[in-house]
Amino acid sequence: WTSITYGGDTGQEKFVAVGVNDDNPNDDRGMVMTSPDGETWTRSLADNLTPNPYLIAIEHGDSNFVAVGPSGTSTTKQAMFSTDNGVSWVQATVAHAAPTEVTRARSLVFGNNTFIAGVGDKPENSSFDIIRYAKTDQGWPDPEGANAWTGVTVAGDFDSYALAFGNGTFVAVGRR
Repeated sequence: WTSITYGGDTGQEKFVAVGVNDDNPNDDRGMVMTSPDGETWTRSLADNLTPNPYLIAIEHGDSNFVAVGPSGTSTTKQAMFSTDNGVSWVQATVAHAAPTEVTRARSLVFGNNTFIAGVGDKPENSSFDIIRYAKTDQGWPDPEGANAWTGVTVAGDFDSYALAFGNGTFVAVGRR
């Protein structure tokens, strides 16, 4: 397991953990576990998602769970998913600068009605430092809709490995 968060609607809060299927080293499907109390866990594979993601980070914010990670193969676009209950997941659309561009989300944070995913270990054809999914005056965009997630170049050639939000500011650490 690579990441865990806690959240949900009032009275329905739960822990949600994400990772990869370690039971079979040849199976890189994403795994999700949920628990109402941190002791009893329900496990599921992200079978309905194509490609099956290796999930590396999860956050909760404004009644949404969002998980990110590199996609199942190096030639497919970034795999990102969101849900309102930690059990039902959909694959989100990421706007890329080039059709073959690959981004590898390594970290995730929520603040100011915005999810920010930090992109790390970028191949040469990746132009994004972060990817953002933000609530608008009309509400949250359809995660499967065009341009729901958008890439942003912040520092240029920066691999972001950890993110934080505090006092109205997003901060990323990583390497150039």
